[in-house]
Amino acid sequence: MRKNIVAGNWKMNTTLAEGLALAKGLDEALKGKTPNCDVIIGTPFTHLASVAAAIDTNKIGVAAENCADKEKGAYTGEVSAAMVASTGAKYVILGHSERRAYYHETPEILKTKVELALANGLTPIFCIGEVLEEREAGKHFEVVDAQIAGSLFDLSAEDFGKIILAYEPVWAIGTGKTASAEQAEEIHAHIRATLAAKYGNEVADNCTILYGGSCNASNAKELFAKPNVDGGLIGGASLAVDKFMPIILSMKRIPCILLLFAFMMAGTSSLFAQTALEGERSTIFDALQRSGLGKGEVVINQSAAIREMVGERMRGANVETTDSLTFLKVQGYRTQVFSGNNQRVSKDEAFRKEKEIKELFPEIPTYVTYNAPFWKLRVGDFRSHEEAYHMMRLLMGAFPKYGKEMYIVREEIKIPLN
Repeated sequence: MRKNIVAGNWKMNTTLAEGLALAKGLDEALKGKTPNCDVIIGTPFTHLASVAAAIDTNKIGVAAENCADKEKGAYTGEVSAAMVASTGAKYVILGHSERRAYYHETPEILKTKVELALANGLTPIFCIGEVLEEREAGKHFEVVDAQIAGSLFDLSAEDFGKIILAYEPVWAIGTGKTASAEQAEEIHAHIRATLAAKYGNEVADNCTILYGGSCNASNAKELFAKPNVDGGLIGGASLAVDKFMPIILSMKRIPCILLLFAFMMAGTSSLFAQTALEGERSTIFDALQRSGLGKGEVVINQSAAIREMVGERMRGANVETTDSLTFLKVQGYRTQVFSGNNQRVSKDEAFRKEKEIKELFPEIPTYVTYNAPFWKLRVGDFRSHEEAYHMMRLLMGAFPKYGKEMYIVREEIKIPLN
């Protein structure tokens, strides 16, 4: 099940005494609070057992920062997945860019580590991300796809469902630079689309994808508000309780009533359309209770608060009316065809590609938008990931040269009500 998670990665910091004090301080700070996320701390190997024994592990999960790619044996200095699990730790961070760069960990090595972690009941937090040169060359999607496929795509859907992904743009780790919330959402949505293409929508939608890379109290709220950013893997800011706690408390809360409302909408869209357009009746309850010749009568008793809420949703910001059409705005999916930040050519390219698509698919809505510094072209208003994926395959077939740029994004869409 997809979870909100804020995880700390202490790296090679703190002595045992310092680490215990930090863990106990965080444990104390969380007392009486109910954050909208799971909290995990990744500590050095020397701290694992002591930290796990000193804190409430129902509130704070404990992670190792690595494990060996061997089960056991004559590997001096290594720590196996079984050893990690024996300390009380439940998670292990794997594939971090520092391990890839400094210790030359390959996709095959990481694949073995993941398998050993899972075999010993540990949940891998698997890191992926591109360096600055790859980002500037526009290869970031290709890089993260290769990292995921090279180490994880031999897993069954069941085992992949146990993985937590952490996207960390290497150029932002410890540099003070941070991907914008828009950039983070863009690549997180791409990652989820890549997972859906391999394992299907259910596995993709249930996968937790964290953002790392100089995430701190000042930018966490904006990052965590994005629909495909499920939390953060935090480095330096996790080394002080007063810096880590604001990040934990920045996690967005998703009211259950919104989930209920989405469920209601899925089965009653035609009734919503009818009530929204007739004007004198504002809610589904009025439509259900409307009497008709030769028909029975339905009487609904509900609280005024529910009636007011449902009516407001239909007449508020979620409904858009033009001269001839009324739209319901809900979360859904679109296929992104183009994104460019070259101010001299990207605008023209977006509109040129839109025109080409319109010629072949005149009934499909297209959207060219500008969100500095990016011009983007997105296609469709799809309620399901499957519909958007089908459209993407059609577009790839019609425009093969656009294929590498295409992926599916989750965002607000417009459903016509008439």
